[in-house]
Amino acid sequence: MKRYFKPILVGVALVIALLLTVTRRGPHGGTVGVEPLRAAQHDDKRQYDLAALRIFNNTLMRVNDSYVDPTRVDPKQMLLSALDQVQKSVAEVLVEPKPEQNKVIVRVDTAQQEYAIGEVDSPWALSMKMREIFRFISQNLPPGTDSETVRNIEYAATNGMLSTLDPHSMLLDPQMYNEMKLNTRGSFGGLGIVIGIRKGALTVIKPMPNTPASAAGIKAGDRIVRIDKLSTVNMMLNDAVGKLRGEPDTKVEVWVEKVGEKNAVPKKVVLTRAIIQVKTVEGHLLKNGVGYVKLFNSFGGNTAEELRRALEDLKQKGMKSLVFDLRSNPGGLLDQAIKVTDEFVDTGTIVTTVGYANKQREEKRASPGNQPHVPMAVLVNHGSASASEIVAGALKNLDRAVVIGTRTFGKGSVQVLYDNDDGSALKLTIAQYLTPGDVSIQSVGITPDVVLERVAVDKDKGISLFRDYKGMSEADLDAHLTSKNAHAGDKPYETIKFITPEAPKKIAKNLLRDDDKKDDEAEADPDAEPEDELAAEDTFVED
Repeated sequence: MKRYFKPILVGVALVIALLLTVTRRGPHGGTVGVEPLRAAQHDDKRQYDLAALRIFNNTLMRVNDSYVDPTRVDPKQMLLSALDQVQKSVAEVLVEPKPEQNKVIVRVDTAQQEYAIGEVDSPWALSMKMREIFRFISQNLPPGTDSETVRNIEYAATNGMLSTLDPHSMLLDPQMYNEMKLNTRGSFGGLGIVIGIRKGALTVIKPMPNTPASAAGIKAGDRIVRIDKLSTVNMMLNDAVGKLRGEPDTKVEVWVEKVGEKNAVPKKVVLTRAIIQVKTVEGHLLKNGVGYVKLFNSFGGNTAEELRRALEDLKQKGMKSLVFDLRSNPGGLLDQAIKVTDEFVDTGTIVTTVGYANKQREEKRASPGNQPHVPMAVLVNHGSASASEIVAGALKNLDRAVVIGTRTFGKGSVQVLYDNDDGSALKLTIAQYLTPGDVSIQSVGITPDVVLERVAVDKDKGISLFRDYKGMSEADLDAHLTSKNAHAGDKPYETIKFITPEAPKKIAKNLLRDDDKKDDEAEADPDAEPEDELAAEDTFVED
């Protein structure tokens, strides 16, 4: 009986800790809805109780219950990482870990306290030690520190703790979570422009057709120098996006400096926001009956339906074969990836999700009676990630299509979102997914059937053989997961070199130059690291 006492005590303590939190799991275990965020439940006029550990304890409970690999949970390392993130976020806090002495010194302004951490060997012990440290921090913060700042200390600690698990488990603050839900919906109030920072100025990258921006004559290259009464000089890109978005039929004043005009005087344009439909699929017919479909941005809530309409249109125009372009698609909704794949296959397993030690195994199988089986090629590159890899991996392993391009990003994990009552959300890795044949692409990516390699021809330097710029892959991320089902040594059937007129440095520059692109429609940047965390209707979130 004695040997069972400690585990029972730990379980009871965690249950009590959870009951003391104020949190709610969303529908279907954390599915992101389309409704606006609810207001935070705490009173901003009352000092935030940091030592209550509402979000921290709730997160710890979820990790203890559902994390994909319990062997990666190290309470002592989680504590040190949480404190390190706090000191990076709060100027008054300094942390000096002394692991060889099993202690840590915490300084807040002029106050200092030493804590023993040798006994932090369980979630319960981690919670108790963090409560003790947070009480010390909150008592010694400068007078008048507002509740939001104090709340952000807990957010920082929670994300520090989660960073020891894997790159994709994290706490989303209310603003980030709201942004994610906007990305998921596929439509919202805005102006219809993609914006970015160019040479220090807020610049229109492109206006979307049939939107308030295009109707007002705003063009690519125009600079937005003021939004309402606020100058955009030194304005953060996310802040600009937030000010341009809003409820449909509301107005916003935008001062625009037209592109190409010398000594241009900014002109005031009053725009009325409208519902912006974010298109994720486009297609057209090439020569000889070859259909071309590009799935850009990410897998949103309407992607499968958009794809179905595009394929029907191409079929009516006489499509005899298909090129399906998934290059630089960063991922998105898991259920949409399954539905997209199901458009092309009639039988077989599309994807399998598995928990730790092959537990909680669930297969998603194809249904019959979908698109005609025309010959098909799928284009991928290093920016094809997550949901894109599910589609490409299924079509390859089910022998439905030839995959062409370069090795993909390599994200083979599944996340779920849990709502918190303060408007934040926990994104937690709860499973890995396997492509048909129980093959994992985690940290290795998909090897195309046909690999393409660029060859640059320079009149002065001759022929230059070089690899494509690949950017960061899953294997480059700190604390990335691995899988025994991953096949790192896969070889392509063929490698084809092709000539490009651009020099290597110029190509790399072009690949990198758009990293700061953003829009008021939440269109994804194809050159950014694939990190799109969106919810699916069956509780799984694929990013």
